[in-house]
Amino acid sequence: MVQPLETRSATRPTERLRVLSLVPFTPRSDGRHGGSRVIGQFLAHLALRHDVAVLHARWPGEAPVDETLRARCAAVEEVVEPRADRSLGARVARRARMRYALLHGTPTWVQHRRATGYGEQLESLVRTWEPDVIQFEFHVTAQFLPNVATCRAPKVLVEHEPGIATATQKGRQNRGRVLRQLEVRAWRRFETAVTQEVDAVVAFTERDRTELERIAGDTKVVKIPLGIDIPEQPSDPLGSDPSDLLFFGSFRHEPNVDAAVRLARTIFPLVRARRPQATLHIVGAEPSPAVERLAGQGVFVVGEVPDLSPYLERAAAIVLPLRFGSGMRVKVLEALAAGKAVIGTRLAFEGIDVVDRKHVVVAESDEAFASAAVDLLANPPARASLAEQARSWAEQNLSWESRIDAYDRLYASLLERAVAGSPAS
Repeated sequence: MVQPLETRSATRPTERLRVLSLVPFTPRSDGRHGGSRVIGQFLAHLALRHDVAVLHARWPGEAPVDETLRARCAAVEEVVEPRADRSLGARVARRARMRYALLHGTPTWVQHRRATGYGEQLESLVRTWEPDVIQFEFHVTAQFLPNVATCRAPKVLVEHEPGIATATQKGRQNRGRVLRQLEVRAWRRFETAVTQEVDAVVAFTERDRTELERIAGDTKVVKIPLGIDIPEQPSDPLGSDPSDLLFFGSFRHEPNVDAAVRLARTIFPLVRARRPQATLHIVGAEPSPAVERLAGQGVFVVGEVPDLSPYLERAAAIVLPLRFGSGMRVKVLEALAAGKAVIGTRLAFEGIDVVDRKHVVVAESDEAFASAAVDLLANPPARASLAEQARSWAEQNLSWESRIDAYDRLYASLLERAVAGSPAS
């Protein structure tokens, strides 16, 4: 089902651009996962400077675009994917299509995010709206590059979590090894092709930028980190429950499942051995059976909540034992912006120039995580200092203003090259 175009008529100042943003799900400032929230925020800020059109897929269970973003955008269209048939025959057929696509070089997530009618609606929107720049949020939307092949507008791919790197990390695990290796091969084929087809690629971290440059050919690859909206007031820096730990994230994202299981099964028992009154809340949309089974012995699996704020207020510290993934972690930005004490791996803080023991606590082993958690629970002044430093750092470093400035410079360079007729480099 394709919803009709919504537009506002206004004369654009000459310095304003028409930026068409392609999103593989609903962007919302209060979305169900970090990608939805951070794209919603980015677009809301971008739309203050430019005329922004959004074409997004809307999947079962997703709310529509929030009213703030809708009001700021020049155009919003959604492609609503109907609820899938859950009969055994339909599920078998879908899995067969996924496996066939994977064997022929299409990653499973790319195939899964092929919303019916998205490509056709994209073609129509490009014809009627005539964008100056087309921006693909997430690599999966780049599967629709053929639908805009004749459009001369520069094309920018924003790599929230580069596929090759993540698939390679997963491929090292023994479970489902053959399928994981097929995913690595498919991502290598797909991501190499799409990065070389666009005019520029945006990475969030230096590691991602370096890795993407190796496959992008002559395509320009730039680093523009994520920003985050800073709440007007920080959360309680000590936590209203001085014994509570928190993990949050969408459990559709496999690194979050792995981190939650690790935290509840191996780290938290070490904490409870030294602080029997400690509790752990695991919060996030779509908890898998593996996550739901973690409940008990002081562990509370909450699932999706309409507002994370009460859990941030309650928690004495946030614990993020992430072991794989790429890009920047929205949950870390949100925790810092909320002014909370955060314990995480170096990977969790990748792309964020925080200082260990000043803004955050870095831990790698299970024992180090448990010791850090116990120390913070036992030391309210240290916890408060860490939280206050985290909030101060976020206020100084996570503004969207500087990020939008960087995108403006990128758009200007691409448009200059397009006028000159020379390729981006």
